[in-house]
Amino acid sequence: MQNGGEIKFENAVYKKVIEIAKELIKIREFREFTNSDFIEEQICSWTFNTYLEKRAKEEPINYLRRVLDENKEEHIFYFRTVGLHVEENFFVGNSKVMHINDKFINSQKEKYKNVENNCKQETLDGLSKILNNQVVFKHKTRGTSNYSHNKAKYEVRLSASVLKIFLLKEIYDPNTRLFDLEFDSYVIPYYSSFSETTSNKFDLHSNLSSNFGAKPTEFTIKRYSEIERLGFSLVSNYIKRTPKSELDFFIRELIISAGRYSSQLDPYEKNVMMIAWFERIVNIENKGRSKGLSKMKKNIIPNIVSENQINLLEKIFVSQYKIRDTYLHNGIELRFDDDIFYRFHYVAITLLKKIILLSETIKTKAELIEYFEKN
Repeated sequence: MQNGGEIKFENAVYKKVIEIAKELIKIREFREFTNSDFIEEQICSWTFNTYLEKRAKEEPINYLRRVLDENKEEHIFYFRTVGLHVEENFFVGNSKVMHINDKFINSQKEKYKNVENNCKQETLDGLSKILNNQVVFKHKTRGTSNYSHNKAKYEVRLSASVLKIFLLKEIYDPNTRLFDLEFDSYVIPYYSSFSETTSNKFDLHSNLSSNFGAKPTEFTIKRYSEIERLGFSLVSNYIKRTPKSELDFFIRELIISAGRYSSQLDPYEKNVMMIAWFERIVNIENKGRSKGLSKMKKNIIPNIVSENQINLLEKIFVSQYKIRDTYLHNGIELRFDDDIFYRFHYVAITLLKKIILLSETIKTKAELIEYFEKN
């Protein structure tokens, strides 16, 4: 439709554009390097150009392939973290966790000073201010700009979640705030407060208090060796692979969910999230919710621990479910046993590793549930 020099689709017609884009993005050569937004935009460009030229210069599919090839580039993203110190750079999945120092910044400045890039001095100075002495997740992608950015954010969120899951000591250290990616962080760095009473002995000054933030997550070479023994490499190497099955995508959802509950500061909310995490594994969507605790005791626990540990694990789950139910239904916060809560989280790691190993032969969540029910 043309109106006052403006060319646009009517709503009903544009819905067809969206539908076409959704179908085209299923084609491998497109979905690996771009998203449906890019396809929609290019369909519009081809249509408007054809309208103005009163003829099609090339077939639409050939146009899309050519434009995609022209816009396909390698992108390297550096996502800053909050509250993470590392002794040595290392990889998690396809992301590199690295400390940005003066040597790195100077090398980047030299690269960007060349004539082709033509960066302004303010931009180069800004690079130093933003990245100096920061710990970042570095990720490399190839594709169109917006697609690459979104893909990199997803991949580093996945990598960060894997690391969080294995930081058992830090999760349960009340003085440590588990690290986060800056774009995911809602951390308030510090707060101050004061109190007063009617007592004659009250001293306002002595009651002033401030919390300048919990200590950061200190990740040393020794700490890396410790989480290696828990199976960190198995999970890290798994997420390097391109997901090929429904179960692969489900496992990635589990990893990101576990990263979220690991970052939860309130232990009662964390416990609620952890139980929901376990129940996602034993329940089939749209089939109603049966008793998660019964399924865990009957199907999961015997499959992940030796026979002499089954009773202990059952007690742990009964304890955590009781705390969850009392908190949700009655608003009562029963006392936590820190050792049991720690073991509860370790069970999640054990189960995650089990599912990853099963993903070699099992390809759907329904098959996974069937496996646990029969074994």
